[in-house]
Amino acid sequence: MTRSPQSHPHPVDRHVGHRIQARRKTCGLTQSQLADALGISMQQVQKYETAFNRISASRLYEISQVLAVPVGFFFEGLPPEPGDETLDHPQDDDPLFRPETVELLGLFVGQPMEVQSALLRLFHTMDPTRTGVSQ
Repeated sequence: MTRSPQSHPHPVDRHVGHRIQARRKTCGLTQSQLADALGISMQQVQKYETAFNRISASRLYEISQVLAVPVGFFFEGLPPEPGDETLDHPQDDDPLFRPETVELLGLFVGQPMEVQSALLRLFHTMDPTRTGVSQ
């Protein structure tokens, strides 16, 4: 289902697209790899992530299976009230949506377990709130 050129994507569709993109990157997958797993084109994944195309319920279910999250994951962070202003840019207040965080997570999960452990130890040494706490 596509939208007309002059219309804007629905905020919920944008939110779901951002959640798909964030989870895909966290899993260390490219758009092409997700597309291959779903049997669709990379361009279609891109359109889902940007909310240019809406996602059917069955496709969202398939995406959740590939990304190993429940379908509800894609709706987390939505405001409880329809029309809430925070819905327009839900990622603005969520540090998990910052490009740096998504990139860092993608790089982190792609490392061997011993490298992940070493990185965690390094981050613990850089955290001023953890002074004197050993891991």
